[in-house]
Amino acid sequence: QRLNNPVDIPETIFLPAHPVSANYELHSVINHTGGHYNVLIRDFQSGKWVLFDDSRVTFSSLQSICKRQPYIIIYKQIGV
Repeated sequence: QRLNNPVDIPETIFLPAHPVSANYELHSVINHTGGHYNVLIRDFQSGKWVLFDDSRVTFSSLQSICKRQPYIIIYKQIGV
């Protein structure tokens, strides 16, 4: 059963791992609502968040997408 609890998504995280610890930056958030998917992806050149929703592509914010109950959260390793 899917949980419908609000999720706090940090923009950066640190994971102490073996053999090396690493920092990660939020790359994208995928949402699934009522059989429909959309994705919010960070444009790393401009720093803006871009929402891809069927035929619409618009600028958005991380806060707006977090209110939609994220389905998959993807981070990218930084400082490599």
